[in-house]
Amino acid sequence: MYKVTDFFQENQLMNSVQERVDSIGEDADDNLEGRGYDRLYDHPEYWISGAGEGAYYRFSKSNFELHSTLGNLLISYGIVGLSLFVLMILFVLRNDRFRSAYIVLFLMVYGLTHNGIRNSLLWILLALIASYSIFQFQKNYKNNNLK
Repeated sequence: MYKVTDFFQENQLMNSVQERVDSIGEDADDNLEGRGYDRLYDHPEYWISGAGEGAYYRFSKSNFELHSTLGNLLISYGIVGLSLFVLMILFVLRNDRFRSAYIVLFLMVYGLTHNGIRNSLLWILLALIASYSIFQFQKNYKNNNLK
């Protein structure tokens, strides 16, 4: 169907996806070092308190931001910062009774190859989950006190 239908052959999105799939293994960011993960094992001195954001020239092999949400939190803010981030997410999800956990889980899986902490939508999502759980708590509290 792909070969005989003009829609698929002339569709820019389909062509871009096809080119990306065809170039797997040829791009510089198709491996752990290309994504910046090498600095996690090359610089264990930053594991506790972190290296801070920016000044990527300090990392000899990869002179760019680490392409991972949790990995970047670990190298930039250390175990302390990563723990605080994970605790914040767990706190938000616990108040939501873990109903939205699958959404956050998929965002963290996506975050293995993309740094999502700079994406406003991640923070908006966490704020919406927290707000909704507070709204539900207040609604249940009022309903229980009116009885």
